[in-house]
Amino acid sequence: MHQSQGDYANASKLYAEAMRIFTDAADTEGRADTLERLGQLHLFQGNYEDAVVSYSDALEIFTSIDDIGMKAAALYGLAQAYKSQSKYSEAATFYSELLKINTGTNDSYWIAKGLYGMAEMHRVRQEYSQAVPLYTDALRNWTDVGDRQGRASALWGLAEVHRGQGYYDQAFTFYSDALQLYTDIGDNRGRAFALVGLADVRNDQGRPKDAIDLYEPALRVYEEIGDTGSAVYASARAANARQQLELVEKSA
Repeated sequence: MHQSQGDYANASKLYAEAMRIFTDAADTEGRADTLERLGQLHLFQGNYEDAVVSYSDALEIFTSIDDIGMKAAALYGLAQAYKSQSKYSEAATFYSELLKINTGTNDSYWIAKGLYGMAEMHRVRQEYSQAVPLYTDALRNWTDVGDRQGRASALWGLAEVHRGQGYYDQAFTFYSDALQLYTDIGDNRGRAFALVGLADVRNDQGRPKDAIDLYEPALRVYEEIGDTGSAVYASARAANARQQLELVEKSA
């Protein structure tokens, strides 16, 4: 709960205590579960190298005890950590492995995760026509299992692709749908991402005042949850929008 709401300080304390307890009790599976959650925490805080270490340790344990579900979680986490560092080849390797171990399992949740990850790889390379069907398939799978978090992620991805293609109205709709889902489930970080997306669309459309009104609440959320990297991005984008607004007002 603390982590999903962006209360990373309390989450970190709880995980540290859990690691101590599981280590003292020689509970290997408990340690692995906690390492995977620590990986998530590091990822959300932008500490990507620490995330790789935690997820790698968790993956080793889950592989040794043949826990396919948690192995999938660790693989996805590693992929996300490498993607966040723009190490796309490494990320694609882990996304592919995630799809591979779930082929034939009919596990829609992890299949969706793998599809989403591969869609992301195409998106960052601006291969939009290849990304859209993968995001769409991921969205369908997550919808089938009632995963609102996953649905929001797929909608955000579709929004990013449509914005990259210059389809701003469609992008705004997808961001708005993602924002609603993130808000409903109490995902503050996701809500901030969606707000920045909406702001970027308005900025691209030459509506800097509307963009500023969206960047500012996103910036506050990033600052509250301690996501420094995203806060810097939102702040820079807001500053750019203010400059654009000044130019518009001077020319009026």
